[in-house]
Amino acid sequence: MGESSHKTHLERHEEQIETILNHLDELPLERIEYMEDKIEGLGNGRVIIQRDFDQLETELQEARTQIYGFQRKQIRHDDEIVLAHVRTSTLEILIEDIQIRYRSDMKSLLDKIHELKNHKGGPPDY
Repeated sequence: MGESSHKTHLERHEEQIETILNHLDELPLERIEYMEDKIEGLGNGRVIIQRDFDQLETELQEARTQIYGFQRKQIRHDDEIVLAHVRTSTLEILIEDIQIRYRSDMKSLLDKIHELKNHKGGPPDY
């Protein structure tokens, strides 16, 4: 019984090894070489891990800086849009005021012309 139990244990290890080899066969060569370098680097201890951590931290800081820059540009862009809306609204109000004044002036002018036509025959009454 001990021998069959031992054989089963070996068979399981062989299956695990076969699974790992199949998995490695599916990985690209560059990825395997990268993993080998990492494993070899583990022999150097924390230096490799710390360097990787530092690199990731630098990349994270660069990403944060880039995001902050994008946010500032977006805020400036949003401010420019708001300013453009305000200017457009102001121009619309000015145009409307000019149109109202023009209509009023035209009405006054037409009223004066009509009044002059009515008094053409004689001097105006005082």
